Parts: sequence; C-alpha cells; structure tokens
Amino acid sequence: MNHPRPRKPRFRRAALPVPIRLTGRDYQILNLVSVHRFLRSNHVIALVSGSSQHLIRRLGRLYHAGLLDRPPLQRLHANEDQHISYCLSERGRKELISHGERVFPGVPRMRPLSSGSHLGHDLRVADIVVAVQSSARACGIEFRHHHDWEAFEVAAGETPLHPMKWPVRLKIHSRSSTTWVIPDAAFSIRDTADRESFFLLEVDRGTMPVARSDPFQSSFLKKVEAYRESRTRGHLWKRWQIPGFRVLVVTETEERKKSLQAATARCFRHGTSTMFLFAVAHAVLTAADSLDSPWEDCTGRMVGLVPHPPTDGESCQSLPFPGP
Repeated sequence: MNHPRPRKPRFRRAALPVPIRLTGRDYQILNLVSVHRFLRSNHVIALVSGSSQHLIRRLGRLYHAGLLDRPPLQRLHANEDQHISYCLSERGRKELISHGERVFPGVPRMRPLSSGSHLGHDLRVADIVVAVQSSARACGIEFRHHHDWEAFEVAAGETPLHPMKWPVRLKIHSRSSTTWVIPDAAFSIRDTADRESFFLLEVDRGTMPVARSDPFQSSFLKKVEAYRESRTRGHLWKRWQIPGFRVLVVTETEERKKSLQAATARCFRHGTSTMFLFAVAHAVLTAADSLDSPWEDCTGRMVGLVPHPPTDGESCQSLPFPGP
C-alpha cells in the first residue's frame, strides 16, 4: 500500500540534508533571485522556461538544500494558495561565486516578523520589473538590468553587484544640500531597431508626503527635483554613458497617481513632460503588454515605453518613444 509522502515544512528546512545536483536551470533560478534580491515563485515561473509545478518543486528543493531562503516576514499573510517568496542564502551566494557569477556583497537581511513590512515594498518592485521583463521577452525585445550597463567587461566574481545610487546637489530658494538618489530599480529596453531606452523605477506605496513645507525633507517632489538635476548635470552620462532616461512611478491607487501627476506637472515650465511616466500597479500587472497601455505622462496622455510597428497610416516616428 502506497502512503503519501509527508510534506516538508514551509518555513523550516527539512531535518535531514537534502541532496541536490545543480543543473543549468538551477543556476538560472539562483542568479535571478540574486539579481532581484526577492522573488516569488510566480515571478520565477514567468522568467524561467518549464512547467510551473516542476519549478515550484525545484524552488522547494533549493530551499531545503540551503541555497535559497524564505523570508520570515511573509508568514504574516501566508496561506496555502499564496506564492512563496525567496531570497538568496549565504550558501547560494557562495555557490554562484564559484560558478563565476557576480553577486551582491551580502545576502538580503532576514528581517524578523516584528520589523515592519519592508518585504512588501521589495516584492512590489519585483512585481513591476518582472512584468516589464516578461513583456519584453514576449515581444522579442532585449531587457537589461543596470548591472549590465558597464561599458567595460568585468572579471566574473571580482566586481560585486551594487544598488544604483549617486549624489546630487540640490539648490532650492537660495539653500543647497547634497542628497542621494536611489531608484528602486533600473533597467533598459533595446528594441528591434537597436534603440536602447533607460528607465529608473520608483514604487510609491503612499507612505511619503507629496510635498513638505521644507523642500529638503523627504518627499516625492524632492525626488522629482533630484532626478531633474541629475539629468541637467549629466550624472548618468558620466557614470554609465546614458544619454537620457525616464522615471517610472508606480502607485497603488488611481487617486494617488493623479495626485503625483499634478504635483509633477507643476515642476515643469509648461506643465508637461515625458520624463516621468505614471501607472497604477494593478494596471501594470494585468496589462496584456506592460510596455504599452498602463503608462501616462504627468498630463494623463498615454505613452508607450517602446514604439509600435506602423499600422493604417501611422508611422513609428509619430508614436511616442523615450529618447534622451
């Protein structure tokens, strides 16, 4: 009589060591989790070829073998139907280094249950980046993380990955101060005509004020000014030879999106600019093509991230394209 195999615990590794022989797809999974920092199982399914059931089982095996971790914070809302979140373990990090991959200097911090909901923000960033990356792959368009923007080749494992950040000097009302610009994510998309467009992502969870009486305190408008000054001073050109970029702002509600659009419009002389594009997270995640329909400029005009092929009298030149 066959007895069902007992289920392994979800947030505690199996008591006995799990033997594993790593395959090329295993290294692909580990590298994706490493680059994104946090991924859910459905993110891995979207980015890695293979059946969903096989990938879910493989993720579980990589976890019980000690190569991946399951952040404990997700237990606050865990249920049988929810996709489990993963990050790289120290053992997994060392395995990637030995395989010749670039990794971050350390693994993500495993925050305790009482430390807050930082994981929710990190996973929302992953939601958006994976949606764009999946759409690019479906359209046959190259997607590149900012780690791949280096103008020179780096020896595998010698130059670690780092979050993208840079300092910028802001001068407002005769006062000046240096602030750091740290996007939630940065990536580029190269279309079939070999045109590369660069994007910086800001995921807004509604916790930061739109504006403050002191413009040097943290606010959304301070971020807008920092990105504008970065473009004016050419900070990204000096470091990565990026001629121009767009900032993608993703909010949780339509009301919040409209509030940020109106505030951004007031920062530009004519009340319009395509430097900042806005979308609601649900629209990005449910769109048939997240490169196209969800995005609006600060006036509400629809703007695609890549041009469409010409149809019925249209031409690619007449369609919006994010240039410098």
